[in-house]
Amino acid sequence: MLFIPTSFVQASKASILNHKRYFHLTSMFGFLLLSHEGLLYATSQAETKPTHSFCQSHNLATLIESKDETNIKIHSITQNLAHAIETQNLETMLSIWHPRIRPTKFRLQKLLTTLHYGLGKPVDVTSLRIWEISSDNSKESLAEGIPCSYDGVTYYPLYGYTKQIGLLFQAMGNNELGRITVILVPKGSSFQIGFMHFSRWTHQGNGPEWWLQEARKAEQQNNLLLAYLMNTATTKLTRTSPHLSYQSHLQANTYAASLLAPKELLHQIQESFKGETIMHVDSILVSKGLGLSLRFQILKEWSSSQVRRHCLDNYNRMQELTWTQGQLHAIKCSYTIAGEEPEDREGRLGSLIIHQDQVEELIKDWGVSPPLKN
Repeated sequence: MLFIPTSFVQASKASILNHKRYFHLTSMFGFLLLSHEGLLYATSQAETKPTHSFCQSHNLATLIESKDETNIKIHSITQNLAHAIETQNLETMLSIWHPRIRPTKFRLQKLLTTLHYGLGKPVDVTSLRIWEISSDNSKESLAEGIPCSYDGVTYYPLYGYTKQIGLLFQAMGNNELGRITVILVPKGSSFQIGFMHFSRWTHQGNGPEWWLQEARKAEQQNNLLLAYLMNTATTKLTRTSPHLSYQSHLQANTYAASLLAPKELLHQIQESFKGETIMHVDSILVSKGLGLSLRFQILKEWSSSQVRRHCLDNYNRMQELTWTQGQLHAIKCSYTIAGEEPEDREGRLGSLIIHQDQVEELIKDWGVSPPLKN
């Protein structure tokens, strides 16, 4: 089964030009399906258990019309879903979600808010790709996934459904691009959402490949700490989910392991922030690029003013580090209390983010003395 666009609308936003390496320059609306002959979900076909699992990716370039009833239903679901995501219409989305895994309104609203806020309003949602997913429900297929040919995607099928449809949507915001992946499963005579996954695909207008190239540039300069943090942007933009993974995500993880082992990463960060006990290191995606995320272990609970002072001081220390090369624009400080809280997660003091554009305003609001200048 294959969606085919009935029309093409030239993208009008200038910002899309920055992303032409990752997406088509046209927005595609009004999808129909191929003729029912030979299709997985044809109404004239009897349900048969597949002898093996496979995922077939299809191109959306050919104009073919279909009057098949099942195809028209899926066409309608696709259009309604894209419009509902754009307009944040919770009722429409919930109505086509499978009742066994239907999220709460609160959870769905949180997902849509994250999407629209992260990409920048308004958000245009269009369909990019469809996969035929046939699962034999074997342990191998469920555990190892079914590889698809587009962008190195591997699907981990939903158990119990031999026939599933994978949809890939592009979400084009005012600032960034995102991807929405949906798996439709049969429900009666129609289809419903069995799975949905959202991820940002660009940061500062650059996709995963760009951030990986920047990491390799830093590695060539023997700046392994900066290379490691640049590479984390790739892993964040290609983050996986229980039913979807990107080959580029696995490659980024392998590359990270080749740069610095976890213990060596912590050791080098400790050397940069002498006197601190640091339990975890990561990056955060912020305006202008990347920030540094550190989880500090402290001996007793601090007041909010102590947390602010401490984080400001470490922000300034970060700015003085030569290996950052001016590429880190913020710091996130989180805390865990030794002997009272787990070391592998943020403690009850929460976290604080200080961005370089907000330093002077925060100092004024908090009534604390500024950190030392560079």
